[in-house]
Amino acid sequence: MSRKMLEAALKTADPLTIFAAMDRLVRMSPNVSKLARDAGMGRSLLYRMFRGDKGPRLSMVVRVLSSAGFQLIVSAHGSHPQNGRPNRIGHWRKTTAHLELRSNPRACAKFLTRAFETSDTFAIVKALDDTLRAQENIVEFSKKASIARSSLYRSFSPNRDPEFSRVVHFLRALGLRFAVVPLAATFQRTSVRRWSGCAFS
Repeated sequence: MSRKMLEAALKTADPLTIFAAMDRLVRMSPNVSKLARDAGMGRSLLYRMFRGDKGPRLSMVVRVLSSAGFQLIVSAHGSHPQNGRPNRIGHWRKTTAHLELRSNPRACAKFLTRAFETSDTFAIVKALDDTLRAQENIVEFSKKASIARSSLYRSFSPNRDPEFSRVVHFLRALGLRFAVVPLAATFQRTSVRRWSGCAFS
């Protein structure tokens, strides 16, 4: 039931709908104190985490899902053709690496899922940054994502822990969305330790 509820919310690619499902997941837990402890946070923080307008950071969502026995993956549900000429503004920021990610939702989904499978925040943010920089027209892409170009680059720069809602909008602009799969118990413990030990700016 929990997985179906999460999947239904994640399919909407709407952060508020996702946060409502996450909040329900927390409150349905038979032992909220253990869930909070496994996620490396206080019970009170866990209770109010998904009730604000902005919502939590990416790392916090991953930690809660991991503690509940789930792992985020990325799936393709469409295409994101970019019309117009390549942008000249900020052209120096782009990279020639990972060109297979350009206008290729399935390749992006596989690339990002591999990063999420590591449960390493630096690897995940680096993969998001690589995916962003592989896009042909960043100006048009930022409009589609409803996020300013400078904010996009800043969100996925090293040592950042982006807002989960921003990642959802980023994926949606790529023709992608989050999904969840069951998390193996041994990987679950390793995952929580890795996330809880990271520092962000």
